[in-house]
Amino acid sequence: MTSFQRGLFWQRVQEVSTKALASGCLIPLTTSKTIIHCHGVDFQVRVLEKIREKDKATLEQAPDFNPFLPPEPQLTVCNVNPHHICVLNKFNVFDNHLLLVTKEFQVQTRRLDLDDIAALCTLMAERQFLAFYNGGPEAGASQKHKHLQLIPIPYESSDAEPKVPIEDILTPQDGFIQQSLPFVHRMHWFQTEEDQSEDDYASQWQNPSLVHAAYMSLMQDLDRFHEDDPETTKPYNFIMTRRWMMVVPRSRDRLNGVECNGIAFTGAMLVRSREHVDWLKNTGIFNVMGELCNAPSPIFVSAPLRILRVGRKH
Repeated sequence: MTSFQRGLFWQRVQEVSTKALASGCLIPLTTSKTIIHCHGVDFQVRVLEKIREKDKATLEQAPDFNPFLPPEPQLTVCNVNPHHICVLNKFNVFDNHLLLVTKEFQVQTRRLDLDDIAALCTLMAERQFLAFYNGGPEAGASQKHKHLQLIPIPYESSDAEPKVPIEDILTPQDGFIQQSLPFVHRMHWFQTEEDQSEDDYASQWQNPSLVHAAYMSLMQDLDRFHEDDPETTKPYNFIMTRRWMMVVPRSRDRLNGVECNGIAFTGAMLVRSREHVDWLKNTGIFNVMGELCNAPSPIFVSAPLRILRVGRKH
């Protein structure tokens, strides 16, 4: 297996992606995008148009199927370190959607350790990514094997700045808890306006020990560790860019058939039907997020949520 090479990683990703697409091993999901404006954020909501391939593959899998042991060779990018490999997401919505996977099986409800963060920092040094981790089924995890996900940012190539939509309402001045976000969360900022130089800020997000310590602090503040087994976590999403880190506690993975994993809290969502789009517009995306974290803010809630019964389209 190819080993990670600093400065050549992104070229390797693109080469593997091109070959996997040509061979049919990589199966991009076709979507149409709608923008939903919600309290200062332009949420990118993508509607799946052709999902039979993924649904069929899921139905055909054995209950104990693990796509990472072993990983498909055509989707494997490289060894990252002695403990992790990088592979392409087989059913991708975004181009070059990467998965950072433990070589040996660990459950997705296990907390991130220093080795996980070190591998993540290695990849994030290669280009601007949005990284996220779905801590358990209630947080949107679809695989039991421990893996982080990385998506190049910006999500749209036409966007000038490497940021995600939710950043339009985030501010370092609010620090730990963002006044603009109506769902439970905690944040750590790597970069603030008070930073004296680019070098000072860069040394923070590239320092695995610092990043891991910040993660542990946010998790503890949100009571995400089980008392009887601190290595195992309660449901949550971990989200990180070079500028900040966020942890969101979760109480459920979906509402009215709309599933939300970590990327949803950055301003990008994936739904199965136009009916779901209409429901999100009428209900309010932040209201939905508040319900998924089980703590909606009264500022954003004007009426009880109406749950519509929307069937899947095939």
